[in-house]
Amino acid sequence: MKAHVMINAQENMPNPVIYSVAARQDKNFLQHINLPKSSIIVFDRAYNDYKQYARFTSDKISFVTRQKKNAVFEQGETFEIPDKTNSDVQKDEEIFLSYKENGEEKKLKVRRITYHDKNSDKTLVFITNNFELKAETML
Repeated sequence: MKAHVMINAQENMPNPVIYSVAARQDKNFLQHINLPKSSIIVFDRAYNDYKQYARFTSDKISFVTRQKKNAVFEQGETFEIPDKTNSDVQKDEEIFLSYKENGEEKKLKVRRITYHDKNSDKTLVFITNNFELKAETML
């Protein structure tokens, strides 16, 4: 059995809590999320679902997640990282993810942020649909 939990950051309370069989894919939990516009949701890469990311985008909900290592994408524009930035952001770019909806091939524009964590000496790659906030804010 798995418990999928979303925590409301303002209230520090879980809502919703959904239980599923352990073999069920984690990404199915995202369809149970009902958020108001302008919300920001952060989740693990196990919840990878490009169609759901497109729904969040059309509903004006920002998401941040880690990119799966085997993700296939098309390169878009590369954004400058300000010299004054005091973060370990290595790259900030636009990419396009492909998915199928009703048999039709679609593309979703997202932002890909590459970050080097000095403490763990690991490079982490995040994707988000938020192009407004600074790259280091999205981490």
